[in-house]
Amino acid sequence: MHAEDRQQTILGRVRRHGSVRVTEVAAELRVSPVTVRKDVEALARRGLVVRVHGGARLPRTGHRPPPRAPAPYLRGPGAT
Repeated sequence: MHAEDRQQTILGRVRRHGSVRVTEVAAELRVSPVTVRKDVEALARRGLVVRVHGGARLPRTGHRPPPRAPAPYLRGPGAT
């Protein structure tokens, strides 16, 4: 199974159950826990899951700060 397929499987399980444990996913997918941890890290970098001790969970809504407006000097000429 390729990384993208594993990550989609992990994400689907997190969405269904709210969280997953690395050891359980590793056993089910027949890969090492290190492989699952790397996949969880990749999903976390994309903001799709939050890493927790021993697994992953869904991010909480309202967890992220609101987007900031660009600084005035980045808006371009004539912008106010």
